[in-house]
Amino acid sequence: MPRQMARSAQASVDESVGTALGCPRGAAPLLFLPIRAACGYHSCMRHKLRFLWNATRGHRLAPWRSPYLLWRIETYTGVKMKEIGFLEFWEFMWRERRDLWRFLRWTGEMERYVHPKPKNS
Repeated sequence: MPRQMARSAQASVDESVGTALGCPRGAAPLLFLPIRAACGYHSCMRHKLRFLWNATRGHRLAPWRSPYLLWRIETYTGVKMKEIGFLEFWEFMWRERRDLWRFLRWTGEMERYVHPKPKNS
């Protein structure tokens, strides 16, 4: 009996960690799998990486030159695109990393909303 209680407590901890990482509630980590293996790449990171891949099209090795990302930074901060260089880009990324991570999590949610998994009938 105590072992079952310990497992249920661990499950609630794993679920809270999984949702804190941005994983959907159903994709929360399982008891016996590491957090990254259970919720990591496929359910959480795929949509974020897809957005970044599409947003840096043509400038993947130099994202600070991407017109789309420069436009997004300009509309977010008010700094003109012409004034954003390498250092300003990475300074912005570091300074706003929490909001950027939240934005990428939101794009994943919208992607899952627009393209839901088919239900098995």
